[in-house]
Amino acid sequence: MQKRVVNQVARDAGVGLDGVSVKINRDSDLIGRGPFGHTSPDGTITLYPDAFGSVEDLVRTIGHERMHVMQIGVYGPASSLEQEGAWERVAYGSEDQFWNFFNGRLR
Repeated sequence: MQKRVVNQVARDAGVGLDGVSVKINRDSDLIGRGPFGHTSPDGTITLYPDAFGSVEDLVRTIGHERMHVMQIGVYGPASSLEQEGAWERVAYGSEDQFWNFFNGRLR
């Protein structure tokens, strides 16, 4: 769980993290509890221990959370649960693209 690894995986997956603040929460009590990442209203991405379970988990989490950074940058923080739900669907939908790029299927 190192930022160096996060940055390398992000580059390999085509995820631009320039100008994005990334934090790593290393709380071992969170392992296996489900949260992989979170994007705060200021655009800071926090990665949780489960995001580091596999390379695929990390690629998908970084891509997913980066999508939220873009959404916040364009629209501002979500203003309703309905909007938040729509953003989640879009972010989940983007994960395959980042994983496919990482694996060389989209280059």
